[in-house]
Amino acid sequence: MKQYIRDPRSICAWPDMKMHGFDKSALSDADLDAVIVYLGYMAKHKK
Repeated sequence: MKQYIRDPRSICAWPDMKMHGFDKSALSDADLDAVIVYLGYMAKHKK
């Protein structure tokens, strides 16, 4: 997940891909960890 958020094209790319990566100046490692924890929580608690 971290690699995908940092550099999505390193995992998968397609024509018209719009998602760009988030380097450490845009999203710190601590913030990235918090996003991943949040996504995991939401995946378990969706209705």
